[in-house]
Amino acid sequence: MPLAAQQDLPIQPVNKPILCSPFEIPRGHWQYMTKTSEAFRGSTRRPIGSTAQVDFKTVRPCVGTAKSHINLVVVDTGSWEQAAVFRLEQSRAVVAYARNDHLEFTIPYEFEGVTHAYTPNFLVRLADGTTLILEIKGEEDEQDRAKHQAARRWLAAVNHWGKLGRWGFWVCRDPQQLGEKFRALLDCPVSNPLTG
Repeated sequence: MPLAAQQDLPIQPVNKPILCSPFEIPRGHWQYMTKTSEAFRGSTRRPIGSTAQVDFKTVRPCVGTAKSHINLVVVDTGSWEQAAVFRLEQSRAVVAYARNDHLEFTIPYEFEGVTHAYTPNFLVRLADGTTLILEIKGEEDEQDRAKHQAARRWLAAVNHWGKLGRWGFWVCRDPQQLGEKFRALLDCPVSNPLTG
């Protein structure tokens, strides 16, 4: 039997669903306007590399930001992600960043024969123009290693393609190290310690 709160939710049928073949580029998307509570169908794929339309409500803990046009950053893991946000905000090597929440940036990977989507924690634009995929991770298990290997393969492919600029990937095991790594980047940008 459904919960009382669930019974109050109106049923909103989808009249024209967007069905995409896994072998084709999506031809449309739904966009939800949180201010008006209206949804409309976009006739094209969402723009690649854009955070311009990020607009969502959350009850999760957030902190303010100055280096992102997204006004708040969701911090799921308390002190770890808050420490990372603090270091990102303080670093001169960081031009801008976004928490990968509602950005829909995922990297496909396979683990134990099942396809999954890896959602890294942050996308960071560095002063040298590199876009850094930043993962904040303490303990690592086999599935995490599969995610990170997929990210490295994706990185090699996108950098070889060259149409999305230069990308890097780093798994940060201690957010307090971010400041040191970013300082090293400013001191020696040619041998970028974060992007190889």
